[in-house]
Amino acid sequence: MVAELLEKCLDILNIDVKNDYKQTLISYWILLLSKNETINLISPHGSLEYKVVNHLVDSLTPLRLPWPRGMRIMDFGSGGGLPGIPLQIFNPGWYVTLVESKLKKANFLKEVTQDLKLKNCNVIDSRVDGSYQFKDGLFELIVARAIGKIYDIIPKINKFLKVGGIFLAYKGPKYAEELALSQPVLKKYNYQLNHKEFFTLPYVNAERNLLVFKKL
Repeated sequence: MVAELLEKCLDILNIDVKNDYKQTLISYWILLLSKNETINLISPHGSLEYKVVNHLVDSLTPLRLPWPRGMRIMDFGSGGGLPGIPLQIFNPGWYVTLVESKLKKANFLKEVTQDLKLKNCNVIDSRVDGSYQFKDGLFELIVARAIGKIYDIIPKINKFLKVGGIFLAYKGPKYAEELALSQPVLKKYNYQLNHKEFFTLPYVNAERNLLVFKKL
């Protein structure tokens, strides 16, 4: 059921992925649901269909856009690995760093990356503004999904995103007010909104918006 639903949703959203990666994604999903019984990784509410679309499919929506190969990516506040792990599964050439400050969640992420043999997926159990410090300008892409406001995130991740790099924010239908409130921060750190990708998640009819900011 999960594989069929995933296939239909990706087709509707015009996301072209290789079939041989889908089983790895489903294996990750099974691990996520199992661990979710003891650790709050995703909301327990909603049908299985809702959870698959709202979490797995939603995480993969950036693949609607063209991206270079071999990028270094940070998943800021990864939680249960969404969106970083699904994105890395379908782009094994991407070097993805999952940043998660809560130790139980970070330990789950380490288990998953080992179990699924995700060689280019690294887990950091710290805050980016805390004890762990990355090399300045290390990442070409930083993604943030269901983790906070744009104006709060940019000051924390700015030094780690290279000039010319992309900050990608997953947002719902009420993004406009947050974007307006973020203008002073965008100006201060020299970020430009390059693209807005609007779509509706199939079956659950939820509006989504991908905001693509370029660091100038």
